[in-house]
Amino acid sequence: MNRQGHAVARCTVERLMRELGIQGAVRGKRVITTIPGGQAERAPIWSTATSPPPRTGAGWRTSPT
Repeated sequence: MNRQGHAVARCTVERLMRELGIQGAVRGKRVITTIPGGQAERAPIWSTATSPPPRTGAGWRTSPT
């Protein structure tokens, strides 16, 4: 009604819409595009846990050429 130039309170619009049995646009939930399946077997981890981690602060060693 405000678009048509009538200054009307929101509660009045709610009451009129309820009496007329109409509803406004309802924003729905987000569409789920992927449905997760069961727990599949995970790929093996290829790094070895026995090798020590690199030193903290160690720079990269490169060739000067």
